[in-house]
Amino acid sequence: MKQRILISAAGVPTAFHLCELIRTRFPKHFAVYLCDTNPKHLVAAAGFAHRFWTVPPANHPDFRRTLLDILRIEQIEIYVPLVDKDVYTFPADDVELQTLGVRSTAPPARSAAVLKSKRTLSGWLKTKSVAVPRVFTSSEVVDGGDSEEYFVKPDDGVGSRGASLMTAAQLCKLAEEKVTDELLIQEVCKPPEYTVEVYNARGKVVTICRERLETKAGVCTKARIWTNSQMQKLARKLCKELELPVAFCFQVMRNKAGKWAVTDLNPRLGAGTSLSSICGWSLASAALVTWADLPMNPFQYLPLFKSQRFAVRAYRDIRTR
Repeated sequence: MKQRILISAAGVPTAFHLCELIRTRFPKHFAVYLCDTNPKHLVAAAGFAHRFWTVPPANHPDFRRTLLDILRIEQIEIYVPLVDKDVYTFPADDVELQTLGVRSTAPPARSAAVLKSKRTLSGWLKTKSVAVPRVFTSSEVVDGGDSEEYFVKPDDGVGSRGASLMTAAQLCKLAEEKVTDELLIQEVCKPPEYTVEVYNARGKVVTICRERLETKAGVCTKARIWTNSQMQKLARKLCKELELPVAFCFQVMRNKAGKWAVTDLNPRLGAGTSLSSICGWSLASAALVTWADLPMNPFQYLPLFKSQRFAVRAYRDIRTR
């Protein structure tokens, strides 16, 4: 009997990738349900869905109740949130989900409390001796001189949205407008930038490293992919210190001290996940097997690379109506 899986934020690339994998690798195991803030004809993945729902944004007061109604009506068994606000709205140990018999792929609430604020996450990582970019207060920026540049992003931001380089003068102007309290001000880190994809289940932590050679709208479009033992070690430390989900990713860059610093930690599949899949390392496939407890070995989708591989992203046109 097929398990009913609801994928939220169905308009993001990861949702399309999951749907394609279900159709090609696991068609006998899943019935796909999708929801998004856009109408069905504006979502590429909608063609895969047994049923599609248009829902309010995750920050809307009706979002949670709307999703719970869908989960109940459709008798969903697995819920896959693919953007951070959805993840934090429905943690794995959510009482109402448990009452409905729904398994969320998000981390538990106590982990979500650390992850949902980039400032909180940065401070937590420091207490665990994990290198992070230096964080500045508004007053420290004023003292730093107008020529210094800083990397600035929303404290609850997603991907690269709202992130930019700013001078001290620009930040001082924002401070006068009382805007900087909502922003995280960090040192500017040096490339390269790596995304580390992590499978964290069945007593093992397995990773692949993806160098972001090109990005568009914060999503990787050209990548070098290989196994990196240093990033594998860092992933194991993160999973040991915090209860993280089956599938997640984190980013690293070099800080001014020359150390690999964790610049972000996403408790979900990343938007560039399919780039690794096309190279033969499919975190999404291993996650689907684990989420649904399918009778396959998830590690068959996570082979050890003996050499580096490269992938690029091209776009296709899909008529939806």
